[in-house]
Amino acid sequence: MHSILVVGTDPPCARCGLLAGLMDELARRREEPFEVRHIDYESGEARKIAASLGLVPGTAKDVAKAMGETIELPSNEEISERGRHMKLLETDPQLMYLEETIREVWVVDQLLRKYELAARELGILMTPVLLIDNQVYHSGSVPPVEQLERWIREVAGQEPGPGNIRIRQRAYGLMEDPRSGDSL
Repeated sequence: MHSILVVGTDPPCARCGLLAGLMDELARRREEPFEVRHIDYESGEARKIAASLGLVPGTAKDVAKAMGETIELPSNEEISERGRHMKLLETDPQLMYLEETIREVWVVDQLLRKYELAARELGILMTPVLLIDNQVYHSGSVPPVEQLERWIREVAGQEPGPGNIRIRQRAYGLMEDPRSGDSL
């Protein structure tokens, strides 16, 4: 069985919740089994994941604080209005019920991009973090649905890798390998 882990806030913010929901939906569509979990970035497991990469887990607010800044996002209404003007390309018809959320999260991701880009340099593994089979595939934003699907197909052996992966580092000694019960 393959494992998908989303490290984020608990309760999930819109970005962490969307990534976990998308991964759950995409995993359900697969013939091969995928276990999807969401954990809090402050948990011991999240700290171990970040430490294995020489980082600490954190949010965009933590990155901003390390930069000596504070984050002031627009109101939910303004974010929603900005997202309304965005055209989603190739949105999966089965995910249309999430279209408004995807638009709003895209707007927030754009507003937080500078923190995403600075996070690693500041020693922070920024939420949301996506791990597939104990490898960090992405952190700091919600990747496009098409990219998430590509990574799942790749892990399932249906598409050659590494594709367009920015971050792909093994997180050792964190979880048991579900296929063997051995610790990775």
